[in-house]
Amino acid sequence: MPIELKHVTYTYMPKTPFERTALQDASLVIEEGSFLGIAGHTGSGKSTLVQHLNGLLSPSSGQVLIDGVDIHGKQTKAEKIAAREAKRKVGMVFQYAEHQLFEETVFADIAFGPGNLGLEEAEIAERVKEAMSLVGLPYEDFKDKSPFELSGGQMRRVAIAGILAMHPKYLVLDEPVAGLDAVGKEKLIKEMRQLHKKNITMIFVSHNMDDIADLADQVVFMGQGRILLHDTPAKAFREKDILREAGLCPPQMYSFLEELAAAGLPVDTGALTVKQGIEHIVRALSPKSE
Repeated sequence: MPIELKHVTYTYMPKTPFERTALQDASLVIEEGSFLGIAGHTGSGKSTLVQHLNGLLSPSSGQVLIDGVDIHGKQTKAEKIAAREAKRKVGMVFQYAEHQLFEETVFADIAFGPGNLGLEEAEIAERVKEAMSLVGLPYEDFKDKSPFELSGGQMRRVAIAGILAMHPKYLVLDEPVAGLDAVGKEKLIKEMRQLHKKNITMIFVSHNMDDIADLADQVVFMGQGRILLHDTPAKAFREKDILREAGLCPPQMYSFLEELAAAGLPVDTGALTVKQGIEHIVRALSPKSE
C-alpha cells in the first residue's frame, strides 16, 4: 500500500504576524517500491512536505495516510496504536544528518533507536550489523570507532544506518549528498541504489536535477508550497514551463543533447543520464547501414 497525502495544507505560526502557508492543498500518492525524487527551489515547501510523512508535522488541514492508516485523525486507543506503528514505517534522514550523531561509538549510535523499542540486546546487535552492512561500513572495522573520527561521508552513512536499524519500510532523505566531496557522494548514491533493491521505498529531496535523473523513477516538482507536477523523469523534464515555475533546470545531459539537436545532429534528446546520453550521441554519429 502507498503513502497518501490528501489535500494537505500546512501553515507555520498561524494567527500571528509571522503566519506563513508553506504547503497548499498538496495531494500525492507515493507507491510502495518507488524511488521518488522531490525537487524545488528554496522555500518551495519540499522539506515541509516530507516532514508530514512520518508525523513530525501535523497538517493544518487534510490527511496523511500510511498504508491506509490516517496518522493524525481523531482516534480511539486502538487507532492511536495503529498510527504510532504506521509512523515507525517511515524513517527520516535530515540534511547534514551527521550533526545528529552523539554517542561515543558507531555501535552505540546506531543501536540507540532499536534500544528505545525495548528489543533484546542480541536483536539490537543483529540490527546494527545488518544496518552497517547495508550502508557499506564493515562491522568489525567501525563498530568501536568514534563517529566523530570518521569522514563526512562515513558519518552520514552511520546516521542513515541508525534509521535503517529501525527497519523502516519507507526511507526519506532530505538533500542526502549535500556537502559531500565527489568520492563521498558517489559512495552514498551507490548505497541508496542498493537500499532500493532491498525493497525499501526511497523518497529523497534534492535541488540537483542530475541526481534525480540518475536515481528516481518518479519525480515531484514543487513551487510556492504547491505540487506542480508528479510524473516520470523522462516526461517531467520535458515540461519546460513547469521547470521554470519551480526555479529548476533540466539535467545537464538533457540540455546538452537539445543543443546538439538544435545544431543539426539527429540525436534523440530523451536521455537524462550521462550513460544514456553517450549512447544516443554514438548512435547519432554512427554511419547508417545500407
